[in-house]
Amino acid sequence: MRALVSGASGQLGSFVVRDLLAHGHEVAIIVRSPEKAWRIADVLAKCTVFTGELENIQALQDSIVQWNPCTCFHIAWFGVTAEFRNDPRQVSVNALGTIALLSVLSRAGCKSFIGIGSQAEYGIVDGILTEEMPLAPVTAYGCTKQAVSILSEKFCALAGIRWVWLRLLATYGPADDERHLIPHVILQLLNGKKPSLTPAEQKWDYLYVEDAAQAVRLAGENELATGIMNLSCGDSRKVCWIVNRIRDEIDENLPIGIGDQSYRPDQVMLLEADISKIKAVLGWRPSTTWENGIAQTVKWYSTRPLFL
Repeated sequence: MRALVSGASGQLGSFVVRDLLAHGHEVAIIVRSPEKAWRIADVLAKCTVFTGELENIQALQDSIVQWNPCTCFHIAWFGVTAEFRNDPRQVSVNALGTIALLSVLSRAGCKSFIGIGSQAEYGIVDGILTEEMPLAPVTAYGCTKQAVSILSEKFCALAGIRWVWLRLLATYGPADDERHLIPHVILQLLNGKKPSLTPAEQKWDYLYVEDAAQAVRLAGENELATGIMNLSCGDSRKVCWIVNRIRDEIDENLPIGIGDQSYRPDQVMLLEADISKIKAVLGWRPSTTWENGIAQTVKWYSTRPLFL
């Protein structure tokens, strides 16, 4: 498979690149700056590197057409962290950029498009997320993910491109954005600080990033896979359990500030998905236990001075 990966320098993208290479696929990547792609610095030489931005993807058209990818893994997305969830660039960069990318892929003769969606497309739901339930996104991020899902599906149908949309809940593991909950708590504790947290009774469904990358690759390899599939662990845990597990992995005597902060007015108390469809279609299931995943994540951060 000749695989083109957008967003290759992010956490999930970097693991997808490594997984594709490990399984013998040819890989081309789109990155804003190879010099800043530290997550994949050691495998850049094994990839064809296109330097550019999603919003200006047309500038790479000739190079991508010449490389002739058969599958595109579209992971790039501006504004994933909370402070950008209602930024107007959700539309101007992400929606318009994705449509421009699809136009380039069509000209390049690409046969499959694997897009990464989000649980934010569902909105605030009091129950297990299923692919069939109505969507009610509450942020520009969620609305744009939903819009890109609809638009990319129609574009691919018209262009004869196989379309897969993986609605990812949340990943954790090495090389995560340190603003996210799990790396934030790890780094606070490694630095001898007490994390300040809510009562932490919300239940969230995190997926270890290596397992997520494997599912993404399998969606590209399986030519019979189509449509929308939830991507998560399917095993939600209370945040207080996760935080205590992290603390115990580092030092069980360290204090943690559970209850120091109030919940936000829009706090999601349950985030869990039904993953029976992706299991059936791809023959995939998460293989990393919570205990092993947290241990590997703590080990990665504790051995990297850059993050301390």
